Amino acid sequence: MKERFNAWLKTRSGQWCRAAGIRALKTILCAAIGLIPAGATISGVDFRLIIGMALCAGVASIVTSLAGLPEINDKSMPLWKAALIRCAKTFGQVAAPLIPASVVISAVDWKTILSTAALACLSSVLLSMMTGLPEVDGETTEDGAGE
Repeated sequence: MKERFNAWLKTRSGQWCRAAGIRALKTILCAAIGLIPAGATISGVDFRLIIGMALCAGVASIVTSLAGLPEINDKSMPLWKAALIRCAKTFGQVAAPLIPASVVISAVDWKTILSTAALACLSSVLLSMMTGLPEVDGETTEDGAGE
């Protein structure tokens, strides 16, 4: 087991860090987009809160990436499936940090949390369509390697 881990570190750790970092940055962006409407007006937006919650979503993305990244494990899938998985992960990564903001579970503003996470999920799908997904067959960057 130790030998396999060391071999992975030598060959895949850089790829994993790059892929997990890109995913985390995309999650942070989608979370921020989802959180901005919660302020109702631009003067009512608490940017410190948005940045803090978006960074929490980014940390959740890194933790989720520890379970595995399909582009690192050489797994490919259809575009619709990859986008759906990213959407579901983004939804959870954005919703999870918002729940502890309430003192008790009965005080959780579920409508705001679900709408914020849904907007982040939609942002994730749109971002995936614009930038592409490295785990989708046939999608490569200019140098021939997946994103």
